[in-house]
Amino acid sequence: MGGTLSRPGCASADRAPTSVIDSAAVSRDGAHHRDSSDSPPGSARTSATGLARALHRRAARGETGVLLIVVGDEAPRRLDLREGEVHGIDAGSDAPATPGAQLRYLLRLRGRPEFLPGETLSVRYSVPPFRPDVSIRQHIDAQQIPHDALRRSLGNEPIAVVLPPHGSSLHSEEQAIVSYLAMVRSVPDLLSEGARSQLWSPLRALRLLVVLDALGSLVVGGESGAIAEALLLLNLPAAATLDEIKQTYRRLAHAHHPDRHAQADASTQRAHSARFAELTAAYRLLQKGRR
Repeated sequence: MGGTLSRPGCASADRAPTSVIDSAAVSRDGAHHRDSSDSPPGSARTSATGLARALHRRAARGETGVLLIVVGDEAPRRLDLREGEVHGIDAGSDAPATPGAQLRYLLRLRGRPEFLPGETLSVRYSVPPFRPDVSIRQHIDAQQIPHDALRRSLGNEPIAVVLPPHGSSLHSEEQAIVSYLAMVRSVPDLLSEGARSQLWSPLRALRLLVVLDALGSLVVGGESGAIAEALLLLNLPAAATLDEIKQTYRRLAHAHHPDRHAQADASTQRAHSARFAELTAAYRLLQKGRR
């Protein structure tokens, strides 16, 4: 089986999702295995920043595969990610010409993200490789999300940052803020430290918190470091119970178990094996912490 998606398919309201994938990318048992952890059951993930969040998580973890953007019954748009960089874009005939503009166009679609680990697009969709972080940041900034509500909701809650944006999308003041929030702090701590050190302004700090929150990189409630990243990997809230952790892990581990991909090409096998190992390590860490 090849791991290349060579052409867009045609979706139909009464056909299975696999009908939109080129036949060369479908496994021999007829089912193409997708990682839908960005779109949990019951969630359409169609908010203005939902796609940006899904793409950020994949890129920040350096993942390789094709991100499908499913919008209604249309053929899905597709992004080719390789170790966190965009290498190919299938944005449709109505998209802008330049890769950066195409990516921002896709982020505005508010589609449902699905991920195909290890897959690639054919060379006809190739673009010069680039990090998606700047386009993601521009998209979030364009939403003009006010910071007042977030500041009120955070109050004095402990906060920390996991999977921060790439440095290319951050101002020098913001890089200092991200470093400061690698440890658990609070908003008053953040503002006080900025005033003391003169490394960042209050407005810069509050605006960055909005960006981090939109990306899913702002952890609230005292979890930081490995625990916070494990929760993020499984797409779970900090208050997730042991039963919720088990159910989510079993669903994702089943989708990525190496035995399910024995007939896939070597690249796809490696991608699923790596994902399975990450999920298992995250589950064991969370399981130990909840006992």
